[in-house]
Amino acid sequence: MEGAPVTAATGVLGPVVAKLGALLGSDYKLRRQTRKDVKSIRSKLESVHSILWAIWEKEILDAECKALKKEALDLADDMEDAIDDFILTMKRSRRSKRLIQSKIKASCPFQDFRTRVDEVSGKCHTKWKNKCADPISSLFSRRSAKSSPPSKPPPPPPPRAPFVRKDASEIFGMEGWRNDLITYLVGGEEESTTVQPQLKMASIVGMAGVGKTTLASLVYEHEDIQNHFQSRAFVSVTLAPNMKEVLTKILNQVGAEPLASNEAGTEEGLIHAISNFLDDKRYLVIIDDMWHRGQWDIISKSFPQNNLGSRIVMTSRIHSIPRDDLDNNNFYIKMNPRWDFLNGRWLYRPDRFPYTTDEEDIAARMKPDMVGEGFDCDHPIVRMCGGVPLALLCMFSAMTMVQQQQEQLGVHVNARVVQDMIEKQVKQSGIQNTPGFEPLVESLQLGYADLPHHMMKTCLLYCSIYPENYSFHMNDLVMRWVAEGFTYKEDAAKDYLEQLGNRGLMLRVYDGAYQFQMNPMMRNFLRWKSREDNFIACSSDITLAYASGIHRLCIDDYHVDDGAMEGVDWSQIRSLVVFQGAKIYVPFEKLEHVRVLDLQYHPQDLEFNKVNFSLYEDLEFEALGKDCVKDICGLLRVRHLFGLEGKEVNEIPPEIARLRYLETLQVRRTLIRELPSEIGDLQQLKTLTVSRNQNLVELPREIGDLENLETLVLIYNRRLTEVPREIGKLQNLKRLDFTGTMLPKEIWGLKKLEQLALFEAPIGAVHWEASQLPKLKGVPESVRQTWKNGDLVSELSGEILYIELATSFGDRGGITVGTKHMHIPWWIKDHFNDLSSLDIRICKLEEQDLKILRGMPNLEYLTLRFEVVPTEPIVISGEGFPMLRLLTVDSRKPPVMSFQEGAMPMLQSLCFEFQFYGGPPNKDPLGIKHLRFLNDVTFSCSKWYGGAAESSPCISAMIKVVRKEAQEHPNWMRFFVTRREEEEFPANEESAQASSSGTAEIKEEIFQAKEVSSSQGTGEIKGEEEILEEAA
Repeated sequence: MEGAPVTAATGVLGPVVAKLGALLGSDYKLRRQTRKDVKSIRSKLESVHSILWAIWEKEILDAECKALKKEALDLADDMEDAIDDFILTMKRSRRSKRLIQSKIKASCPFQDFRTRVDEVSGKCHTKWKNKCADPISSLFSRRSAKSSPPSKPPPPPPPRAPFVRKDASEIFGMEGWRNDLITYLVGGEEESTTVQPQLKMASIVGMAGVGKTTLASLVYEHEDIQNHFQSRAFVSVTLAPNMKEVLTKILNQVGAEPLASNEAGTEEGLIHAISNFLDDKRYLVIIDDMWHRGQWDIISKSFPQNNLGSRIVMTSRIHSIPRDDLDNNNFYIKMNPRWDFLNGRWLYRPDRFPYTTDEEDIAARMKPDMVGEGFDCDHPIVRMCGGVPLALLCMFSAMTMVQQQQEQLGVHVNARVVQDMIEKQVKQSGIQNTPGFEPLVESLQLGYADLPHHMMKTCLLYCSIYPENYSFHMNDLVMRWVAEGFTYKEDAAKDYLEQLGNRGLMLRVYDGAYQFQMNPMMRNFLRWKSREDNFIACSSDITLAYASGIHRLCIDDYHVDDGAMEGVDWSQIRSLVVFQGAKIYVPFEKLEHVRVLDLQYHPQDLEFNKVNFSLYEDLEFEALGKDCVKDICGLLRVRHLFGLEGKEVNEIPPEIARLRYLETLQVRRTLIRELPSEIGDLQQLKTLTVSRNQNLVELPREIGDLENLETLVLIYNRRLTEVPREIGKLQNLKRLDFTGTMLPKEIWGLKKLEQLALFEAPIGAVHWEASQLPKLKGVPESVRQTWKNGDLVSELSGEILYIELATSFGDRGGITVGTKHMHIPWWIKDHFNDLSSLDIRICKLEEQDLKILRGMPNLEYLTLRFEVVPTEPIVISGEGFPMLRLLTVDSRKPPVMSFQEGAMPMLQSLCFEFQFYGGPPNKDPLGIKHLRFLNDVTFSCSKWYGGAAESSPCISAMIKVVRKEAQEHPNWMRFFVTRREEEEFPANEESAQASSSGTAEIKEEIFQAKEVSSSQGTGEIKGEEEILEEAA
C-alpha cells in the first residue's frame, strides 16, 4: 500500500483508503453488495482524509473538534482491522491467484462500517466546510513533498522578549568565539605586500536558541570592527522575508543614497545599486537568520569580490546553507551543545574549523544572583535545558516569575526549591504551558512549522519517544519509521532524517556520526505536541484522565506515576515501544490489535564506566520471560516485532508460525540453541535479525522458504559456524550481514543482493565470483571491468582471488591475492592500480615491486605476506604511498623493514605478524620516528606459540627496539603485543619540538580522520547492536 503513509494528521486513514482501493482491484473478487459498500466507504474516507490533512496545524481545534478528529481516526483503525480480518476469510481461486469472498461468511461484512463512515463524514463536512485539499494520491508523493511550498507564508514572529538580548555576553560568555571571529574578520592580510586581501566568508550555524544572533551582534558592535570597515550592514532575513525590503535595508545601512522609486521597485535594481556602491569599499555585511538557500542566492549577488579585505558573515540554523560559495569560506562556527556522556551534562561546545577542543558547562557561567541564593547548576531542570542559552534564560525568567508570585503571598523560597517547582511544571505541562518559556517555544515552533510536509513532522514527533539524552542509530530509527508506516521507502526515511539533522531539530552525537540525540527541550516540546494530537503517549507523562484512548504507547520509565497505567486500554494499543520493564508492565495477551511491538533495551541504564566493553556481547538482559514469548506468538495482527530478547528466553516456540502478517523479526541476546523449522511459514517476513545469541548453533533449512525476505542479519552468534545452503534460495534478498562465518557458495547466485556486510570475516570471505552480482554495492569498479576483458579473465583463471568490498565514501575496495607470487604481478599495475586495499603473498619485494606499490594513488591498506624471509630489511624511502594508513607485514621472522625520513607520510598503524621464531637477535632500529602520523604499533605473534614473544630472542629483541622507538616518538602512541597488556606512551616533548609537523596538530588530525573513517566505514551497516562498541 505504498504512497499512503500514516501521519499524525490523518492516522491510518491513508493506508485504509489504499487498502480499500486494492480490494476493488483485480486481485480480489467481491460480492456485489460488498463491492458497493467498499466503494462508498473509500470515497467518503478519502474526503475525510483530505479535510484532516488540510486543517492540521492550521486551525486551533476546540474540544469538540478534537473529539471529532479522534472519532475519525478511531474509525480508520477499526476499519483497518476489519479489512485485515476480511482478507483472512477469503479463499484463493483454483483457476487464478485471485482471492474470492467466502459465501459462508456474512454477505455484507462492511455494512455497519458504512453507517459509521456516513455519520463521521457528515460531521466533518459540516464542521469544516470548504476544507477539501488536493486529491489523496497527490498528497503522498515525495516529489510534491519536497518541492511544494507552504500553502501560505507563516505570520511574522512577534518581537522577542527583552531579556533575551540583555547583555548576553556576560550571562554565558562568548568571548572565545567572539575573539576568534573578530581576528578572522580583521586579520592582517592587508599588511602583506605580496598577497591581495580577498573577500572572505564566515558562517555561524546551530540549533534554535544557541546564540547565533547574539554572537554576530557582539562582533558587529565591537570597536575593532567599527574602525576596520568602511561600510557595514547587519540584516535579519527571517523565515518568510520580503526580499526587496531586505535588500533595501542593506543599501541603507552600508551608507548608499536612497534610490528613486522606479529603481527601488525591483530586486535587480537594488542588487545593482548595492554592488556598485560597495565595489571600491572594504565592507562587512552580516546576514542573520538565513532559512532557505534561495534567499542567499539572491542576496549574494549584491556583494562584489573586490579584493579589499571585505567580509561576509552568515548565521543560520540550517547547516547546509553556508557552503563553499567562496574559495576562502573557511571559518565555520558550530554552536550546538554536546552531551558529555561521562559527566552526565550538556556542554556548550565551541566547535569551529580549524578544530578546537574547548568546552564549557554553560550553566556554571550563569549569574546565580539573578535568581537568588541556592541555585543548583546540576539540578535536573538545568540539565533539561540541554546547554541551550535561550532555554537557560527562559528558565531564569520562569524562576523569577515564581519567586515574585511567592513573595506576593508572603512566602520566601530559595532558588533550589523554585527549580523543583519549574521542573515539575515543565514535566507535567510542557514548556508550551510554562510561563517564562514563551521565547523558546516560539523559536522551536518556527523550526517545526518550516518543515515541508506532514510526513516529516510525523517522523520528528515520533522521536519524542526516546528517553532523555538517549542516543539512537540512524538505521534503527529509519527501520522504525518504515515499520510505523510514516514512509514506505528507506531512502525516503534517510532523506527525512538528513533534513531533520540539517535543520538542527535532532543532533548528531559527533560530526559524521550515524547516531543522533534529541536536545531535552526539543524533546519536551515534541512530546506535548504529540499529546495534543493524541499521536503518541509516554508512560512517564500519562495521567489517569489521559490513559484511555491511547493507540501508540511508549513505556519509557520504570517509575510510572500513581497507577496511571492501570487506566490504559491495552486492547486499543496498535504500536507499543518498551524501553524498560516489559515483564513488569506489559500484559502481552491483551495486545490483540498491536501491529508494531518494539522491545528495546536502554543502554544508558548500564554503568558504562564499570562495564568491560570487550565482554559486552555476554551481558545479560532481562527483557522478556519465557511466558512472554508464548503470549507474543498469539498476537495475530503484529507485523513488526523488534527485540525478542532476554536470558530467560531459551526457545522460540513453533507457534511463531501463527504470526502470518509478520514482516520484521528480531531475536537477540537469548539462550536459544536453534530457530524452529516453522520459521519458514512466515511468508510475509522481509527482515530477520538473529544476533548475539550465545548458544545458537544451528539455523533450519526452512529459512530458504522465506521467499519475500529482503534483509538477513546473522551477527555475533559465536557458536554459529555455518549456515544452511538453502540460503541461496532467497532470491529477493537485498542485504546480508555475517560475523566470522565462511559464506556458502550458493549466495553468489543471489542476483538482487545489494549489501554484504562482514564482521570479523576470515580472509577470502568474498569470492571473486561475487563481483558478477549486478547490484552488489562495494565491488571495486576495476574488478567489475575485469569481466569485460576476455584476455584478462583467462589470465586470472588460475589465480586465487577474493574481493574486499568498499565500505565508505571514497573507499575503492580491494582484492586479496591468495596465490603465491615471486613479485608483484603485472596485472596489479595495469588493471588494479586504483584500489584502496591489497593483501598479497610474495616471495620477494624489490625495487620494481615497490615502484608499483608506491604508484597506487588510493592505496590505504596494504598487507604483505612474505613466503620467503628477506635476507636484508626492505628499505622504505620517502617516495610514494601518499594515502597509506595501515601496513601489515606478515613474515616468518624479523627484521623485515626499515623506514627512511618522509616514508609513508599518512601511515597511522603498523602491524607485524610472525609465524616462526628463529635467527639471531637484531637490535637495529626500524626508523618508525620517520612515520610522522604513526600512533599505533602492534605485534601479532602466531597463536601456536604461546608466550613466544618472550621465549624467542629474535622477536623479543625486535619488540624491545620498537618499543623504545615508540616511547621516543613525537606522537602519542599505542603499543600492543599479543597476550600482553596494551601500553600507551605520551608524545615525546623533545621529539615533538623537533618535528616540523607539530605533535598537537598531528594528534588532532589523526583523531578526526579516525572518527570520520570509523563512522563512514561501518555506520551504514551498524545499528543499536554496535552502540556500546562505538562508545568503547
